[in-house]
Amino acid sequence: MAKFLNLNDLASQEVREIQIGAEVHRVMEMSVDAFIRTTQVAESLGDEASIAKQMDAAVDMILLAVPTLKKEQIRALSVDQLQALTKFIRGEDPIEPGEGDDSVQAGAEGK
Repeated sequence: MAKFLNLNDLASQEVREIQIGAEVHRVMEMSVDAFIRTTQVAESLGDEASIAKQMDAAVDMILLAVPTLKKEQIRALSVDQLQALTKFIRGEDPIEPGEGDDSVQAGAEGK
């Protein structure tokens, strides 16, 4: 008897999207390639990386997760928005209960 593994059944059914200004972008499920690249970026920083290098690395990691974003869009975010975005990409809820609705709308006012 043959065994069958349908990898399509293992794919995440949850769709995660972010909004920046009027644009909505889908957060991609992390592929093996994106995991390797993200890990390489993190390892290259070392323990003594400057805050600027860490922020630049965060932008690069966000681009892996949300490839439809442009680097300029991410760099235009506030630090709070950047932190909320990275949390959301990791699967965390960046909004504490009672602080807003169930969606994250980074830059809804066009920031």
